[in-house]
Amino acid sequence: MKIKEKTIPANILSISFNLKSFISFLQPQSKHSIIAYIFILCFSVLSAKEPTLAILKNVYTNNIQKFSIGNYNYICKAYGIVSIEDLYNTSIENPMCRKSIVEFFERYPLEEYFSANLLYTGQMYHIEFRDMECILHAKGIKTLSEILLYEGLALKKVNFRDEIYRERFITAQDNARKRKKGLWGTTVYKNCFPELTRNQ
Repeated sequence: MKIKEKTIPANILSISFNLKSFISFLQPQSKHSIIAYIFILCFSVLSAKEPTLAILKNVYTNNIQKFSIGNYNYICKAYGIVSIEDLYNTSIENPMCRKSIVEFFERYPLEEYFSANLLYTGQMYHIEFRDMECILHAKGIKTLSEILLYEGLALKKVNFRDEIYRERFITAQDNARKRKKGLWGTTVYKNCFPELTRNQ
């Protein structure tokens, strides 16, 4: 599924959102204090990987959502994973892969809307921007990527090397594999493996 929507780069979004939220705090200060605050704020936003609060506007697929930060909308793709939907979209030349995915969703129709049932539109979530993707903290410290891996609705990217999340993603994926959950209980993984390596 291709999403046609205007988006803004993550670093610009973070800066504009944080500046807007601090503007009321900065107004009573002197001109030099305001400049100093803005400089410190911009530096911290660019150098740190702190989560940003964003409002969930829409859930398009299990791994793609629309968030708003301030007056801006941002399309958020789950970090470090290849979802079943990604596999379907990249398997045009692999009819066996597409067929196994269609059969999977026909057999388990609720799995296609897993994220829509997990996340709440209008609620604020912590998200982090990394490698043009989003780390969405969906349940406390648990990220949406981990949850989708645990449910067998996604696979960890083959070349995923993130020091913080790699082990957590491997653990979640191994758990799904052992339980034959989601795609692990079907022919999706076997039939779609070439597409998985292409998604790197």
